[in-house]
Amino acid sequence: MTSQTNLANQTRGVLFCAYGKHYMGEVLFAAQRIRMLYPELPIVFITDHQQPGFRDFPLAAMFDDVIHMPYESLESTCYGKDPACVYNISGYLFKIRGVNRSPFDRTLFMDTDTYVVDPCLDSLFGVLDKVDLAIAHQVLHFVNVSAVAPVMEMNTGMIVYSRGAVPIMEDWEQGFRELKYGLYGSVDQTYFQLSYAKYLGKIHTLILSPEYNVRPETTVVNPIRILHDRSYHERLPVQHYPHFINTVYALLSRGAATASFKEMGMDALNRYNAYLAQQAQQG
Repeated sequence: MTSQTNLANQTRGVLFCAYGKHYMGEVLFAAQRIRMLYPELPIVFITDHQQPGFRDFPLAAMFDDVIHMPYESLESTCYGKDPACVYNISGYLFKIRGVNRSPFDRTLFMDTDTYVVDPCLDSLFGVLDKVDLAIAHQVLHFVNVSAVAPVMEMNTGMIVYSRGAVPIMEDWEQGFRELKYGLYGSVDQTYFQLSYAKYLGKIHTLILSPEYNVRPETTVVNPIRILHDRSYHERLPVQHYPHFINTVYALLSRGAATASFKEMGMDALNRYNAYLAQQAQQG
């Protein structure tokens, strides 16, 4: 693992952003999987907590750096000061602010509810030899802003980008703060779509194949590379189940996972036991 003192010299790395405690179990699990596949690849976690403080959990084993970024409340003129709306919109803003504060020249940003199935990150970073940003399409489209952005909606849960994409990312944050077009569906993606269209042809970009960001509604023909959903365990190859189950319960034992994460572990355990029983019958 890269030492924190050498982090500034690293040209590429993985970035996670999460505010509050709700997503902590997810981010630890996602990072643990990457650490297993790529022991030397730097992983940075941006959070609003000064000290995440899970009981006896070796955060140093998961992340090369944990960066504190204060939570910023953003009120929408569309919904006023409704607390739920403010919290949701501010959460999207936290993610966008984090993306703009990556310490790496080449960054793979991932939502906390992602799981790298196969070691494919070298190929993702490799596309940045030719483009400045790569991202997959959103499978189900939440909003049509084609009148101002004649491009398909992108899924911002996984973005690989270089310093050359800074204009898109900064415009994304600025546009989101203004909320000029109101709130639609998956709000952060709406404003990313607008920024992406604005710089189309000016910044080199690439649309990734769906295997690199597989949502529940995604149809794939080739092997899955990265799963992205809070029930992604339902599409895991069976050989991944023991690792998934063990990690879930390791996080639970250290107070680093929510009840919903426990339910995922129980469901995975039941699925794996059913698979073993079926294999025994066939054998």
